[in-house]
Amino acid sequence: MTDALALAAVLAAGSVVAPAPVPEIGAVKEVEAVLPAGRFLLQWREPKRVRNEKWAELLKGSRLFEDHIDALNAHYALPFDIPVVAEDCGEPNAYYLPEKRRIRMCHELLGDSTRRIRPHVSPRRSAPDVALADVLHAFYHEVGHALIDAYKLPTVGREEDAVDQFATLILLDSGPAGAEAAQVAALEYKLSARESSPDFADEHSVDRQRAYNILCLVYGAHPRKYAGLIGRGSLPKARAETCREEYLHLKDAWKRLLAPHYRL
Repeated sequence: MTDALALAAVLAAGSVVAPAPVPEIGAVKEVEAVLPAGRFLLQWREPKRVRNEKWAELLKGSRLFEDHIDALNAHYALPFDIPVVAEDCGEPNAYYLPEKRRIRMCHELLGDSTRRIRPHVSPRRSAPDVALADVLHAFYHEVGHALIDAYKLPTVGREEDAVDQFATLILLDSGPAGAEAAQVAALEYKLSARESSPDFADEHSVDRQRAYNILCLVYGAHPRKYAGLIGRGSLPKARAETCREEYLHLKDAWKRLLAPHYRL
């Protein structure tokens, strides 16, 4: 990934949002006689603030959530419905609310990602299309939380790290466009790290570390293809040496956890 994101042309063409990934990280299992009937359900709420209308419209027009929710519902059997609500939140964020069994995707997140990434893409007007990739990674991050809650999956270590891994792995399963989306998310974390001091007490890893963790999985998936990620401020060579093993280990771990809940 170059500093100026040569990805812009690929992402602006819409290849990030379609086709949706077929999640290989849920291993195939024989179909049970009766499967749970729960699904991810998309809900749109009109923006309350005029400044968010643009971002809500862009999200709807991209079909970012529709296509990926369809893919998730085709592959995972949920014990209960999980609404995915796109709405104003008052801050650029995304959440899984376990007490409500609901994912919130904030309109403000696309706006904030666009603002941050705009100086690093060319042409600059492509920034919202590129920023959709960051929103997609955030969406799968929250889906990871939802699956852990729904299936009562064990997590050894911080759950926030685990769902970052899930989001990155499922994007990598969708092919080159998904790998590019993961790299955009890593860039966003690097840029975010420049804007605030790290909070070492937070349940999340610090943003710069999250960026390296994502890049490590991208490189580990295809070391030859993504050899250009090593050095030049991207992935340190010392970390890259263990990324293939890390990728294979984490992919296998998620396969084992999700296998009992796979539809096919």
